[in-house]
Amino acid sequence: MIGEELVLHTDHDWFKWACRGNEDAADFLEIFFLTCHVWDDLIDKDVPRTDDHINHAFWLAMIEIPRNKYYQRHQVEIHPVMAVASQEWFAANKLEAGDRKDIAYTLRCSIVSLVHQAAEICGGYEWSVKVGEAIRLKAQSETLKEYLEDL
Repeated sequence: MIGEELVLHTDHDWFKWACRGNEDAADFLEIFFLTCHVWDDLIDKDVPRTDDHINHAFWLAMIEIPRNKYYQRHQVEIHPVMAVASQEWFAANKLEAGDRKDIAYTLRCSIVSLVHQAAEICGGYEWSVKVGEAIRLKAQSETLKEYLEDL
């Protein structure tokens, strides 16, 4: 990319582990999470984003995700989870502005369902059950108390 590079907020190796070594699945998750972080920064206005950051995020969303082999193979399964995670993030933002921050805390992490789903797609039922708790603990390391203090 020309200009400033986006700083990744994700751990590619961790995604790869959750996906039983599936590089395409890990790439998809990394791209999707990065795009969501930029989107969140634009809405919250808490992290300044340059035009290069915004252009890169849109490129990832509109070009790289549809090109991704894992996404292409499993789009029918993945797309609804992406939609629900987005809808729950919308609700979380409204609830966070109101008096139900406890619900917002839970809903804002719906994106992690994509990692758990990828674990099942790439590794099967037994793998997804085995790693489900570890996925949530890694992805949701911030406690409710910490979340509330940061608001």
